[in-house]
Amino acid sequence: MAILAKTGAASTGGFKTLLQRPSLPSHLPSDTLDHLPDTPGVYLFYGENDLPLYVGKSVHLRQRVMSHFSADHKLYKEMRLSQQLHRIEWRETVGEIGALLLEAQLVKSLQPIHNRKLRRQGSLCAWRLKDDAGFHAAPELSYASDADFGRTDSVYGLFSSKRKAESTLRELAEQHQLCLVQLGLEGRAQSNKPCFGWQLQRCKGVCIGKEAEALHHARLRAALSGLRVETWPYEGAVGLIEQGSSGKTAVHLVNNWCYLGTAESDEALQDLMEKSPRRPVFDMDTYKILSKALMKQQLKVRKLSGVTTEHSS
Repeated sequence: MAILAKTGAASTGGFKTLLQRPSLPSHLPSDTLDHLPDTPGVYLFYGENDLPLYVGKSVHLRQRVMSHFSADHKLYKEMRLSQQLHRIEWRETVGEIGALLLEAQLVKSLQPIHNRKLRRQGSLCAWRLKDDAGFHAAPELSYASDADFGRTDSVYGLFSSKRKAESTLRELAEQHQLCLVQLGLEGRAQSNKPCFGWQLQRCKGVCIGKEAEALHHARLRAALSGLRVETWPYEGAVGLIEQGSSGKTAVHLVNNWCYLGTAESDEALQDLMEKSPRRPVFDMDTYKILSKALMKQQLKVRKLSGVTTEHSS
């Protein structure tokens, strides 16, 4: 009986192991995964006619790609992706930061149909406080297409639309008893009348002189402080050095929080510098990746020369 029980347990275990093996999508060649490395990098899924389906990243490429197929019978999204998949491509990186940067860049350039979070936001905007305009001035909504966010002081929040920007400012106003009229989010019929928020005790009365404009401005700045966009701390482009666990080193060329490419030799880096645009496009996802990595001191900085950035007011 003990032998039978052991055999039965082994059989059950073998059956479970068999079920957990990745089920390769029907349109893929049987040897597709044979050469897939288990290193950091980015993988790309393509459908019929080389339609970009999905771009992902991992510090363990092989493990991550196989996980898509292990889950395809459980999750509708994974099953649908597997049914559409015709080709897999991958690009190795030295480490995680390089994979994150490359993923964000490829998603925006290829626009895969199954990637939503990292797609290009054409109306990227932020609130800007202009100190030279006086304390009475409302925050100004600036767009990345017009302003150079990385070199502009007093920029707060990065939003994919005007609606999201105004919604966030309204929430902050309610939390901090800021005046919607003073913020330019609400009008009033008569200039000498209090705003609606004052009547609901959601405003401290700057609109009718009950609070000094300088104090209201200071409270607004404090309320926005958690959303502040850091200005680019260098005069021009720099190389951010990433050391991989394998001992390899890569240099990420960055200017004004904009990722311009990765090089693994001085020759390749020089080529990137010569081909770099003078005013690269500011990207919210890239900014978050880079600012976090620099704050945690995950990358060493190599100052460069030869790349300049056009300045916008």
